[in-house]
Amino acid sequence: MSLGTRLREVLAPLTGSEPQTVRLTDAEQQLEVDLASVDRLSCAIREIRLTLPELAGQPFERLTAWADRLCQRITYLMERLAPLEVFPQESEVLVRSSPPDRRPGRIDYYEVLIRDGGRLAVQRYRRAQESDTRERIDWHLTHDMAERLVDDLVEAAGQERL
Repeated sequence: MSLGTRLREVLAPLTGSEPQTVRLTDAEQQLEVDLASVDRLSCAIREIRLTLPELAGQPFERLTAWADRLCQRITYLMERLAPLEVFPQESEVLVRSSPPDRRPGRIDYYEVLIRDGGRLAVQRYRRAQESDTRERIDWHLTHDMAERLVDDLVEAAGQERL
């Protein structure tokens, strides 16, 4: 059973619960999802963290390929994703919404940071247009979309569903 399917199954009984972190692991994959709230059909997510230890120590090109594939695969969020910056010395790739969601007085965007060790984090930020300060914000997905997103993040790394 895939991590995404397992997440969807865990979300159902959490309806009405307080903020919490869901942790799912198996021998090769670790998933943590920080939830602000959960209802019958959707959830408010603060952050998704995925670790695929088998990618530890892989060439930097493997991380950039992961970023490219997830940008091609994940087309159903509020904005499209695109690689923004690569940091070969730190073995990190930064992916963001492109273009971000621009509304009067604010800019909202997703940010995905891929790091050596097969570590990935997905967050959403808001920045006031007149400020350089940003704040992390919750973002909403249906349970089905949360399942799909997690599975797409794993598959974009070149991993098969379990």
